[in-house]
Amino acid sequence: MTDKILTGKNIITLTTDLGNKDYYSSILKGQILQIDPSINIVDITHSIQDFNLGEGSFIFKNAYPNFPENTIHFLAINTDRTDCTHFLVFKHKNQYFIGPDNGIFSLIFDEIPELIFAIPYLTDEMFPLKSIISKALRAILTYDFLQLGQPVKEFQKRIIFHPVTGNSMIRGSVIHIDGFENVIVNIHRELFEHIGENRDFEIYYKRWNPITKISNKYQDVPVGEIVAMFNSSNYLEIAVNMGKAATLLGLEIDDSIQIDFI
Repeated sequence: MTDKILTGKNIITLTTDLGNKDYYSSILKGQILQIDPSINIVDITHSIQDFNLGEGSFIFKNAYPNFPENTIHFLAINTDRTDCTHFLVFKHKNQYFIGPDNGIFSLIFDEIPELIFAIPYLTDEMFPLKSIISKALRAILTYDFLQLGQPVKEFQKRIIFHPVTGNSMIRGSVIHIDGFENVIVNIHRELFEHIGENRDFEIYYKRWNPITKISNKYQDVPVGEIVAMFNSSNYLEIAVNMGKAATLLGLEIDDSIQIDFI
């Protein structure tokens, strides 16, 4: 028996801050299956912290490149903003994207294509995401974006907060705390190596003693000890082997992390 190979527009991912306790994500899935019961629905996550575009963009940015070409991605994060009046629909990097015009795509992509279509986000509806995903999905599956209207020329953009650098330092911040309470910092391995130039270093956070070594895995230190490494996305991660770093170290989103090179 040969497994079906997933290629193209029979995959749609969902990334939202709707949570898993209620029925909201199920409404979206039901609407998708009414349009095409053969579609494979993949939950990236529904557990984004409420309204947190930074966390949502980080998780999605590191997830979507692993999907096949022509995958359709639906994002619904912080859709209750008063200035979120449209959802955007476009094709980029051989995949399709549907998401709110609240600046999230400017946090995900360095470049966004010029050909972008918009669907009005009618907040007077009981659950407007239902009609949004229906209209967008039909347009993508039929290759008929013009049924959504004319392309839009402007969309919201947000500033990405990059680390501050000097000749011998990098100051970043916590951008995500995962389900194991590992702490991810917005310092990329490439930046660390560029500024560090193979020098010794000290990683400072809160009032704890600095970390002076980059490890390859959690088990490089004894159970209960603090470890720093670059994760699968090549961002700096501070963890506790078999422990919850965020709670034990008192680290939260936006806390400052500084690396001094010696």
